[in-house]
Amino acid sequence: MKTAISKVYLSTVLVVSLLGCAEIIKEREGAELQIVPITNAYHLTIKDKKEQQAWQQLQAYVDQHWDVLSVQTIHIDWYSRKGKSLAMKLAKQLQKQGISDDMIKMVSVSNSESNHFDLSIRATNYKVIANICDYPRVGEFGVHPEGCYSESARWQSMVHPENMLLTNEKDQ
Repeated sequence: MKTAISKVYLSTVLVVSLLGCAEIIKEREGAELQIVPITNAYHLTIKDKKEQQAWQQLQAYVDQHWDVLSVQTIHIDWYSRKGKSLAMKLAKQLQKQGISDDMIKMVSVSNSESNHFDLSIRATNYKVIANICDYPRVGEFGVHPEGCYSESARWQSMVHPENMLLTNEKDQ
C-alpha cells in the first residue's frame, strides 16, 4: 500500500515538475495589412489638326507609366470619333509592346458624361502597406509576433495583391 501511494506521489511530482518547465507561447497572428488602390489616369483632348501631337502626348504618358500599365488592366475610354481612332491605335501599339488583349478594356462613353475629353486611359495599381515589425529581444521568445518580416515582405512582393482578397465577384 505504501509503495502504491509513493508511486502515485512520485508520478504526481514528476508531472507537476514537467508542467512547470513548459513555456507558454502566444498564438501566431496574421499580418495586419492595408491594400490601397492607386489609380493612374490620363485624360486627353484632341484639338483640330493636332492628332499627331496628341499621339505623342499619349505615348509619353505610356512610357512614363509603363511599370504600372504593363502589369495592370488598362481601361481606355473614348468620347468622340477622334478619341476612338486614337484609342484603337493605342490598343494596337500596346499589343505590339506585349500587353495581352484581355488586359485592355475599351469602352465608348457617351459625350454627355464628359464633353471636354476625347480619350481617357487609366490603370489601377494596388500598394500593400504593412505594419512596422518590432525588433526581437533576447529572452522574450514568443512575446512578439513571429514571421512579421517574412509575411510583410511576401505581401509587398506580390504583383496583384488584390487577387488575395475576397470580393463580391469571387464570393458568388
